[in-house]
Amino acid sequence: MPRTAQPLGEFVEGRPVMKNWLKIACIAAAIAGASYFFGKTCARVEHALPLILSPSQDSLDLLVALLLAMGVVVISIELAAALVRPLLLGAGLFALGGLAMLLAGPLSGISALLSLVFFLGATLYAWRAKAELDNRISFSAGVLAQKQGILLVILIFVASARIYLGSVQYFDREGFSIPPRLARVVASWMEGQIGGQIPPEERERALAQLRRDLPTQMQAMLNRLIAPYEPWMPILVSLGFFMTLETLLGFLGWIPARILRLLIALLALLKVTREVVEMREVHVLSL
Repeated sequence: MPRTAQPLGEFVEGRPVMKNWLKIACIAAAIAGASYFFGKTCARVEHALPLILSPSQDSLDLLVALLLAMGVVVISIELAAALVRPLLLGAGLFALGGLAMLLAGPLSGISALLSLVFFLGATLYAWRAKAELDNRISFSAGVLAQKQGILLVILIFVASARIYLGSVQYFDREGFSIPPRLARVVASWMEGQIGGQIPPEERERALAQLRRDLPTQMQAMLNRLIAPYEPWMPILVSLGFFMTLETLLGFLGWIPARILRLLIALLALLKVTREVVEMREVHVLSL
């Protein structure tokens, strides 16, 4: 007799539990809000290539916002996977989240495709999590965290696709140029290296010429090095972005799991959810 959390959206003793629909509406609002936040952040990421090429406080703030958006999406989808039954109803909530993500930025065919990927990834996650939960004797929030890998990959893919689209537009418009911040760092380093080797009476004039000519020389050298690979730069940037996010979430993926455990415990404490005992048939092989 497996003991599970009370599912939302089903019938209890043959009668629909009307108050459950209010709870489902709250979960739907959480998914839609989190997905909209994620979509807005991805829209910012699409135009953030200059920040990525020249790290600063602004690029760090954007990265934190993106990780936060991914975290709230993961928590809301995991909560729906644990509580909303049947799966078709959960899929409807995920479709609402995909629509919210689509409306968070400029409408295009690519945006619609990414929203569809989001919906399919969330539904696949919920299906796998539900299958594992149904095989358990008692409910375990740890199962939701164990299965969240596919969900994280989907979110990282969506964000990386956005940075790819932005990179294509940026390189077509600007080409690949050395970020001013990097040029200043290199110029400062070279001044320190050669400044002491120049006679004092010529030092100021030589350093002024170095500051004036170095960016142009660096850009010319960079153009020679990357010219054969320039068509591949958007792919390389998005791939590097994907791997960076995957590495970060590999270290930080436990945070949404802990928050989800606390949230489920809080919902049980507030009597929003409760444990029930289900009677199930077990099929075995017999002579």
